[in-house]
Amino acid sequence: MTPSGSGWSGQLAFGPWWFLYSGPIGPTDMHAHHAFQIVVHAGGPCVADNHHARSGPVVVIEPDEAHAFTDWRDHALVAFIDPESRTGADLAAHLVASPTTLGSDEPVSSIVGALHPENWSQAEEAMRRILAAVCDAPIERPSSWRHAAVDAALLRLPDLIEAGTVNVALLAEEVGLSVGRLTHVFSEEIGVPVSAYARWLRLTHAVEHLANGRTLTEAAHQAGFADGAHFSRTFRAMFGLSPSEAVGAGTWLSP
Repeated sequence: MTPSGSGWSGQLAFGPWWFLYSGPIGPTDMHAHHAFQIVVHAGGPCVADNHHARSGPVVVIEPDEAHAFTDWRDHALVAFIDPESRTGADLAAHLVASPTTLGSDEPVSSIVGALHPENWSQAEEAMRRILAAVCDAPIERPSSWRHAAVDAALLRLPDLIEAGTVNVALLAEEVGLSVGRLTHVFSEEIGVPVSAYARWLRLTHAVEHLANGRTLTEAAHQAGFADGAHFSRTFRAMFGLSPSEAVGAGTWLSP
């Protein structure tokens, strides 16, 4: 993403393994990141990799693939998916890069209709529609009848994250399961491994603190990162931009 101008100014939201931007887009530097990226836009090509321009209305950027935005669009959807999540694995196996269900003129409207993500629930629905339109990987909704140990782990993880490194063995002992059993049921019911969920949650909390006016160092420490540099490196590796660039790219939507 790495905005190089003032064209990026929309809405941003984090889920347990996804990150969504909705709004205008503009040219960027060439960059790469570890997350899958799905770009929905109208008009001619506005994304290029190292070799050629990528046609729309939907462009899927695979993890660690160098790319850049090359043109302006008034409204686009840019979704990031954790490759370690179940949906990330489904994306890797069942990508549909040019869905026939979307027109090239108004692909964003084809997905979201009159919906413009202005709160977290609407952002989650926009993510669900993006995935339904472009691949066979539906958004995973945690079951309302989760394993009690998974509920306990979800409640415990925020405190462990703020305290520092999450020890999955100790967490499993706290919730009364073996490491193997906790790893299995957590991945099955949440859609992402404990370690990946913890990393995503740590990034979410740090960016929320930053968006609420904390300094980079304060936000990093409050989310359990060693320092601001560690936070910035982790965020840039996953999304291809700095935390400050992300916060500056739009309005933050919290659950």
